[in-house]
Amino acid sequence: MFNQIRAEFYKLFHTKALYLTFALILAVFGIFSIGGQQQFVASSSSLDETWKIGETVGFLARAYSDTAHPLIEEIIRTATSYTVFFWLIVLIFSVIFFSREYTDSTIKIAIASGQSRIKFFVAKYIVISITSIFLYFSFIMIAFIIECAKFNIPIQLFPMLKIAGLNCMIMGAFIGITLMLCVIFKHTAIVVGAMSLFTFSGPLIYMMTWDNMSTQSWRVLTYLKINPMYYWMNTCSYNMINNSNFP
Repeated sequence: MFNQIRAEFYKLFHTKALYLTFALILAVFGIFSIGGQQQFVASSSSLDETWKIGETVGFLARAYSDTAHPLIEEIIRTATSYTVFFWLIVLIFSVIFFSREYTDSTIKIAIASGQSRIKFFVAKYIVISITSIFLYFSFIMIAFIIECAKFNIPIQLFPMLKIAGLNCMIMGAFIGITLMLCVIFKHTAIVVGAMSLFTFSGPLIYMMTWDNMSTQSWRVLTYLKINPMYYWMNTCSYNMINNSNFP
């Protein structure tokens, strides 16, 4: 297995998928750096139409209650706000890197040579997950440090690492679902289309139902709770920390 993982990393560094991913991340980080207050698929139950911690779900950048002295929770919310775009970058990277084995027919050669199909897929998952999580973790931590430095706020790593860890776990599940669809359909366009539709639909439904989840049918609740955006919308808005459970 270790040799297979090494071989997959070798392939990774000799494909365009990694460099395309770097380019996309740099472009998104550039937008984040120059952007002001932004809200992406966000909803709030605050009566005064503010984006209070614990009363908001979604992705919010620089929605500070006090623009001179923001709360550390609001800075964490800002640092993780571009998760709303990052999942799409991870989706493209995962599908391109994984599907190349089918388009180049290298998977047939590997299986014909006696290589275990399960080990082959597990090695792919490990390499894609490690790379994606490392890039995502670096992105949000750099954003967090920059925002803290901008307002001269002490860097509190523990709460940030807590959110980062949860988001990375969700990303691992997201990658697993993506690769499972790659194995089933073996077609890039179908997988990207299906995962995009599935992921986009989550926040649209959640924004309409999150403040009265107890009245929703089991079908709606089940669909939301298998959708990664349901969890990202809570962690990235720092909502689940204050409520200890998801709404």
